Amino acid sequence: MKKTTNDTPAWPVGDDGQKVRAVELLYAKNPMDLDIKQSLLHSYGIPTLANVPNQAFFSTVIFGSPILGATLYVPETQLEEAREIMEAEVEEESEE
Repeated sequence: MKKTTNDTPAWPVGDDGQKVRAVELLYAKNPMDLDIKQSLLHSYGIPTLANVPNQAFFSTVIFGSPILGATLYVPETQLEEAREIMEAEVEEESEE
């Protein structure tokens, strides 16, 4: 899969030449958790988009990170693969 310059996988393009539709994968309450999940998905070649509401300058300066969670999106064509990766991560954590 083609990667962008910052090692984030490139968003896939459909047969019609348009970018594949983004679909919701999960909601992360903690910004650190969001970063970890994005990194994990990127390591499998799955690009992500994060919608971080109210990520105002002052909330980031005062609290160090957004105070609200974020919704993580993946390409529709890779949704099942992304779900499997997230489920496998949960199973590993519960075994420990």
